[in-house]
Amino acid sequence: MFASIKEQSFEEEVLKATNNQGVDVILDFIGASYWEKNLKSLKTDGRWIMIGILGGSEVNKVNLMEILQKRVQLKATLLTPRNDEYKKELTKEFVQNAMPLFDQNKIKAIVDQVFRFEDIQNPHKVPKYQDLIWTRFLVHIFV
Repeated sequence: MFASIKEQSFEEEVLKATNNQGVDVILDFIGASYWEKNLKSLKTDGRWIMIGILGGSEVNKVNLMEILQKRVQLKATLLTPRNDEYKKELTKEFVQNAMPLFDQNKIKAIVDQVFRFEDIQNPHKVPKYQDLIWTRFLVHIFV
């Protein structure tokens, strides 16, 4: 699901897409600027995993009661300060645990568009992406 941040309310679109239930898991790269949107988008007993702070690290006036009432499971981590051995083990665990789910079609990656290597700095110039918040993923495929 994509929501245009200029034209749509992210949390309203999430709730509409989930029959007002909210999502089970949020993988949050943004942080502070999406705090309220994420909280409203998360299902009761949902898991919120913070892995980045592209939208800031400080949230003003957090109402802890909202988190308690939804029984949010909040987990936060950063890979940047971790050593290479930790990252290697994490990658190995991902391959062992998640890749079989892709092979079994239990989960799938949805690729909207593939960019040539020389164009990876400019996906925001594609008209349909101009109003989206961008987080770039560069995937290396090893054969």
